[in-house]
Amino acid sequence: MYARNDKLLTYEPAIEGRKRIEPAINPKRAVKSPFFSSTTHPTVTDPAVVPVTVTPSPSSAKKRARPPRGAVSGLPIPPLSASRFGLIQEELADDPFRVLVAVTFLIRTAGKVAIPVFYELMGRFPGPAALAAADPAGIISLIRPLGLSAVRCAAIQKYARAWLSRSPTRDKRYGVKNYPLPGDGRHVRTGEEFGPEGATGAARALGCAWEIGYLTQGPYALDSWRIFCRDVLLGRATHWTGKGSADPTFQPEWMRVLPKDKELRACLRWMWFREGWEWDPLTDERQPLREELRKAIDGGHVGYDDHSSLIILDQQLEDLS
Repeated sequence: MYARNDKLLTYEPAIEGRKRIEPAINPKRAVKSPFFSSTTHPTVTDPAVVPVTVTPSPSSAKKRARPPRGAVSGLPIPPLSASRFGLIQEELADDPFRVLVAVTFLIRTAGKVAIPVFYELMGRFPGPAALAAADPAGIISLIRPLGLSAVRCAAIQKYARAWLSRSPTRDKRYGVKNYPLPGDGRHVRTGEEFGPEGATGAARALGCAWEIGYLTQGPYALDSWRIFCRDVLLGRATHWTGKGSADPTFQPEWMRVLPKDKELRACLRWMWFREGWEWDPLTDERQPLREELRKAIDGGHVGYDDHSSLIILDQQLEDLS
């Protein structure tokens, strides 16, 4: 288990009944991916070992308090050979408007509750034109089980009307404040219009102006957009994972996002595993993926502790040899 300080992760002492697994390879210097830099020129920092611990068997484990709400992903970690992690954003990545609607449903609501209602709404109002013209009372009635129905309805119809009048393009970005970190974007106005990142004078808004900044200022929506939609819109790749890029040094947008949402973090951690790295979502530091952890992931023997740190279940350790 770990906590963040000003520079590196610090790790709490192992609790009774747990055994820490040391790295299977000689520790290498951790690599930190700067916010807008290529992975071909990484920044090297002091080493930080990502904790992989072993849980005690159920008979010997002490009863622990429930993890804080929103701290631990509710999705299982798929094997590295899987085609996707399991988020609805992956499924909807080719339809950015639906991504925005889906994340509106997922705010403060579990996916198993929100996703069926989302698909029911899309079945009745399949696109921005239908949603913009819909009677708000009909939408509110349909989504009432999710809570905040009037607020969600207003957001959805705002997206729909704005999308019809001005859908996102690669040539325009709009100022966003306090993203990705609180205090960011102080020198831009909310919604201020900028050209593409490579345009003259665009450096002033680098990292604080986004193609959907006129639609939303919400971190979860912006993170989802950047991860699953931005590279395709900008013509950098043909798939959100970075596939289809003609540039061999291309770094997909998802590699530059540090989301706070637990499910987005879990998805990106898995994506980094597939690239051969153990990535820390708090510090953006990474180290080579250890063989015992890779085997545990592919064998379905990895989970999370109450603080969202990865653990390998002790009853499966014999399978790792």
